[in-house]
Amino acid sequence: MKITKPALLIDENKVRQNIKKFVAKTAKSKIHLRPHFKTHQSKTIGNWFKEYGVSRITVSSVDMAKYFVNAGWQDITVAFPLNIRQMDAINQLAHKCKLGVLVESVDSTSILTEKVTTPLSVWIEIDQGYHRTGVQNDNILLAIAEILEKESLLNFTGLLTHAGHAYSAQSVDELKKIHQSSMLDLKQKQGELKKQGFSECQLSLGDTPTCSVSDEYTGIDEIRPGSFVFYDLEQLSLGACTESELAMGVACPVVAKYPKRNQIIIYGGAVHLSKEFQITPTGEKSFGKVALLSDEGWSSALQGTYVSSISQEHGIIHTDTSTLEKVQIGDILFIFPVHACLTANLFSQYRTLTGVQFQKMQSFCRDG
Repeated sequence: MKITKPALLIDENKVRQNIKKFVAKTAKSKIHLRPHFKTHQSKTIGNWFKEYGVSRITVSSVDMAKYFVNAGWQDITVAFPLNIRQMDAINQLAHKCKLGVLVESVDSTSILTEKVTTPLSVWIEIDQGYHRTGVQNDNILLAIAEILEKESLLNFTGLLTHAGHAYSAQSVDELKKIHQSSMLDLKQKQGELKKQGFSECQLSLGDTPTCSVSDEYTGIDEIRPGSFVFYDLEQLSLGACTESELAMGVACPVVAKYPKRNQIIIYGGAVHLSKEFQITPTGEKSFGKVALLSDEGWSSALQGTYVSSISQEHGIIHTDTSTLEKVQIGDILFIFPVHACLTANLFSQYRTLTGVQFQKMQSFCRDG
């Protein structure tokens, strides 16, 4: 495997298996899968979803929506609070696809009614405990719905939530309880709107942990998980996946060894792995687990071996004597990332185990 510097490596077979698992899950429950594409940001991987019948997607920015419209997607929800400064771009984009946007306050909804020039699907975001963004007060929910009903260009599509607090769950049972609570809350709010004379709206929920461990979606119209396409160490620690489902990581050259310190130094730092970390059972920070790499793929994670420290380009791996003796300068090690979305966002292209390389959307944090 010819790798000279840190490379974002994926196992296409595992990615496809992860996609098929969720396509089957939603088909069985007779709901729609609207996967969040912020994880992979790739038209090539997007086409793999199309092969399995997926026709609607979620993105996290207007720029990402543009990228996927240009890749042929026609039903897109921007799952981020409406940025009124991008209304010109939103109106233009809505000419090219069925575009959904999020509102979470009376103020932003009122401004939207003043600036919209093209039909839009509008979701009201509900805060169910994550306390990031979203409506908590039922009176505000009703007020927003009333504003939307009066504007002919705005189609009040439904209620949408992201149970981000699921990432703090301590067990699979707790994940399932959060999932049930999310569904119940959405259905109660849907019922209250119906009592007030509004037509029945759709319900959308989505996060990889709860959707991975749950199979009951009565009353829900769509789910929007994203990280499942690759999974990562965070999902693994939550019980949302198995190690065999981890489908992406970073291949990093070994540049130095320090046996007396039980350390291996790799070319692979914060600009390749991100600064997300987990705490090991002994209380140390881990910026990623380590595996051996061959032309056939990567091994299971090496026991007692992890990225213990990172700077911009350097990664310091803590390991044992056996691994130190086995790994030589110039070898390539595979790093399982803590958070796949952030790691993928740091690269401009993917490489498969068969050596195929393809571009992804460039970082949407760039200027312009």
